[in-house]
Amino acid sequence: MECLNKLEFVFIKKTSTSQIREIMGIYRDAGWLKKQDTPDLFRKMLKKSFLYLICVKKTNCYFAAE
Repeated sequence: MECLNKLEFVFIKKTSTSQIREIMGIYRDAGWLKKQDTPDLFRKMLKKSFLYLICVKKTNCYFAAE
């Protein structure tokens, strides 16, 4: 079996709740998140941004006959 890991860059305008949580986690880990920051604040921030780029790790695995 061979697995290829790829990064995909995606510009987003609308986000799901899980994406908001993940983005907030990145901000928290970097020390950029304040106690008063909420998911709604991040939604507004993304909505007001001209472009917002996220990077998604894609894993494609397939079986090859030998």
